[in-house]
Amino acid sequence: MIRTCLFDLGNVLVRFCHDRMWRQIAEVVGSDDHEVARRLKGHQILTDIDTGHTTVADIANYLSDSFGCALPLDALTLAIADIFTPVPDMVALAHEVAERGHRLVLLSNTCVPHIDWLRTAPQHAELSRLLDRFDALVLSYEVAAVKPSAAIYQAALDQINCEPGECFYTDDIAEYVAAGRSHGLDAEQFVGIDELRRHLTSRGVLG
Repeated sequence: MIRTCLFDLGNVLVRFCHDRMWRQIAEVVGSDDHEVARRLKGHQILTDIDTGHTTVADIANYLSDSFGCALPLDALTLAIADIFTPVPDMVALAHEVAERGHRLVLLSNTCVPHIDWLRTAPQHAELSRLLDRFDALVLSYEVAAVKPSAAIYQAALDQINCEPGECFYTDDIAEYVAAGRSHGLDAEQFVGIDELRRHLTSRGVLG
């Protein structure tokens, strides 16, 4: 019996766009978005912000040195953060799972500006309500580890309040699903809401 559902955030409950982030940062920097992407994509500083080891201020300092300009911190924070759009059907499904009495836990590689934006963006108030619906949030920057490392899955296991096999986990990245299975979770790759509903229905989570 499934007692807990463990959901990824990005490209499951919300969509995000890195190209939009490059464009927005480029506007702040006064440069070309391709050049911003070249200097940031794959850079350790972006991993470090997801593990809580660096901040937007550190990114601002890096970009200031790289482009030779001073950057307004508030504008850069917004450029980094405002890259999400909700997936309404998935938001509704998460509420449905909770309303049927299942524990709901979020497991996400994310950073402070992203979670702060999801909690406060006035145009997407339903996302703040959704985060409040989760019984626990396992966020990479809070546990200083990113998927697929063992540490973040252990943090999730500490929050599911059931045996690993009684927890259904979904994520859009196959490697992360495989890592979840290696920790005993009942895991399936997220490829769309219809298939997810079938998985949840077959396990008795949804009727």
